[in-house]
Amino acid sequence: ELGRGGAGAVYRCTLLRRPGAEVAIKFLINPSDEQRFKREGKVMAAVTSPYVVKLVDSGKHEGFPYLVMEYVHGGSLRDLLD
Repeated sequence: ELGRGGAGAVYRCTLLRRPGAEVAIKFLINPSDEQRFKREGKVMAAVTSPYVVKLVDSGKHEGFPYLVMEYVHGGSLRDLLD
């Protein structure tokens, strides 16, 4: 687990189909934030910039929505801002 907030949790994982490829998976835990979470995924999919984390995949697992993003070494944006 990389971090947790009021709406969800983010985990560092390895893609099984590409051994060694790391990703971050964000699971939505708070169902009341599902619409915002879906918008976040749509925006991430639409933005192409070397300065924005890329969306790799999205879906639901056991009823919980998730976003699969490229993993960026170096901590969170919150760490950087602090």
